[in-house]
Amino acid sequence: LRLPALPQGVSREESREKGSARMSQGKSKAQVRASKAGKYYRSKSEEEEDEDVQNDTAPTWLQENFPDPTSLAAGLSLVVMLLVLVVLIWVNSTGGIEPYLKNGPLKVKLLDTELDKPAAAKNKDQDDLLETYTAVDNIERAVQHGNIAGARMVLEHLTSSKILTESDIAALRKLIDDAELLNPIADISKCVVQEAMTLVEEKGGKFIKSDGEVAVMMADFDQDQEQPDGRGRGIAALIEVKEGEMLMEVPVASGMSMWSAEKSPTLGKVVKEQKLKSFQALALSLLHESHNAASPHRQHLCSMPLHVPLPFLWADEDLPKDFLAHAQLNTQRLEVKELVELSYNMTVPAVLKSYPDLFTEDQLTQSKWAWASSIVLSRSLAMSKSYMGSYALENSTTLDPTAQIAILKGTGKETAVHVLLPAIDMINHESSDELSCKLKVGSDGTVTITGSPAGLKRGYEIAVSYGDHLCGTRPLNRWGFVLPACPGEEEEGEKTEG
Repeated sequence: LRLPALPQGVSREESREKGSARMSQGKSKAQVRASKAGKYYRSKSEEEEDEDVQNDTAPTWLQENFPDPTSLAAGLSLVVMLLVLVVLIWVNSTGGIEPYLKNGPLKVKLLDTELDKPAAAKNKDQDDLLETYTAVDNIERAVQHGNIAGARMVLEHLTSSKILTESDIAALRKLIDDAELLNPIADISKCVVQEAMTLVEEKGGKFIKSDGEVAVMMADFDQDQEQPDGRGRGIAALIEVKEGEMLMEVPVASGMSMWSAEKSPTLGKVVKEQKLKSFQALALSLLHESHNAASPHRQHLCSMPLHVPLPFLWADEDLPKDFLAHAQLNTQRLEVKELVELSYNMTVPAVLKSYPDLFTEDQLTQSKWAWASSIVLSRSLAMSKSYMGSYALENSTTLDPTAQIAILKGTGKETAVHVLLPAIDMINHESSDELSCKLKVGSDGTVTITGSPAGLKRGYEIAVSYGDHLCGTRPLNRWGFVLPACPGEEEEGEKTEG
């Protein structure tokens, strides 16, 4: 036999001495082991006897977990339900139980009435119809915003889905082709809207930034809304903005106006010789620069919409009944039409005759002049410039159509100039003092936008007030939107209806 190793540090002599000590106490090793066995081990007959007693007195597993018949029935019901659930899951994963039916798969008879069609097919038709409406709406919006490439992508998706008829596809394709052909901006399919921000920075302007990137962007605030409010394009903050925090600084040199037209090597002579007023000069400048893909204002022009929903662009036969019933709205619409027609007749014929090398009839059509006029009307700031070269912001009412008509006719004095600034001219109106960001003009012509009193959360629209006097339908003919009714306006409408 192999002896176990001694504990570390104990010699064999020490081990023998400890063994002799135990023997001297009167017990041998065998006696010690016997006493331990008697303490920890019992006879086999004794163990069997104890086990019999335990079997007679211990409850079974069922008695322990289901002490009464009611709990036992509930447990069995739970087991049955679990089995049914397992079967249902298996049927769902395998696709059906038809192969296991005795009489084969069930036959379903479909009737030809609309109500008797399968619910799944009906829902699919509704989904397809909704998808079609959404796609067509996206095409129209893309065309209005000048996103010809985006409109073609949506049309391609519609064509591949085979939801529309060939005639419908052809009509949408013609809509996009006509928009690209008739639009005033050259190579519009190559436009990148966000490049207007780049132009501002190239001219020395600034934007609020996050991690070195511009933290504002142009966005469509009607997109993905069940009930769009007509705000259309605007500017959104990409980070949280505090009250008074600078959002953007845009220098006047980055924009378009009569001042920029006078400095143009090609238009300067035309503006001075024809003695054009602010409205005429800016509309003519828009059309002249938009047809030039290499224009220094190209990035700015690409951010402008192709359609502004102003009532003067509506056909008379398409005017809504509630619009016709509003005398003041009709009067304002006719004033805008007069301004657009008067400015065209006082500008285009003379320019085409005197400067045939600069302009063609295709560039200065009535429809394109109407587009330029809608941009000037709805997106211009009113600014003035002193003899010392100091700039100031003027009240927006100085650019109202009534005042502009008087200026063209020689009965009014021009006290402000129309100014279009990249990014600034995309900002929408906000009536609330708490939500309206602040706009101010420095003496050097830099326009600064700062955070509203309530601040802005990430994704919120950056908006300013176009004027405290705006309410109800007053902004419709010039800016293309309607606000909550002016005080007393609703009561007056109710009396008229009565």
